[in-house]
Order: sequence, then C-alpha cells, then structure tokens
Amino acid sequence: MIIRAYVHDILGAIKGLFHLTPDQQSAIEQEVKSGRMTPDDTTLLGRLNCAAAGFICNRYGFMGPSYSVSAACATSLVALHSAIQMIRSGIIDAPSSEGRG
Repeated sequence: MIIRAYVHDILGAIKGLFHLTPDQQSAIEQEVKSGRMTPDDTTLLGRLNCAAAGFICNRYGFMGPSYSVSAACATSLVALHSAIQMIRSGIIDAPSSEGRG
C-alpha cells in the first residue's frame, strides 16, 4: 500500500533520469500499482477511523458509548444526537451548569 501511495513520487524520480512519453508514464504507473492493495474500508489502514472515537474517549476520560460513522461530520452529528437522546431518556446524566462561573 505504501508503494502504491507513493507512485507519483516514484514516477517523478524515474522522470528525473529518463525522458518518458505520456504512454510510458502511464505504463510505469500501472505496473507499480498492479498487484498492490488500495487502502479502502476493507483494509486496516482504511479502517483506522473506527478506532479514533475510542482513542478520544480514553484520552479525555469520556464515559459512555463511542463509535464512528463513515465520515467525521456524520460521526459528530450522530454523537451529539445520541448524547441528547441518552440524557433525555435518563440513560446518562450531565453535570448541571448552575453554579458555574
């Protein structure tokens, strides 16, 4: 996956040594990429976003459920919605803001 991610750097280094036609550049890129995995949601590298919620909860001592949706903006919206619903239903409580200054 690392080699595939750096294919443009590899191609740039080769182009620094040799004059390449666009067809040759394309052929080299395809050859470098062939047989190598692409990071996506089925690979560990593609799934690291699901660990972020747990790391954040552990780091800051947050209690309660932690999970990740496929996009950061969706995850934050779902987290806020879930927190509000759990507070309203009495599953969790929230410290009162009264008396804080």
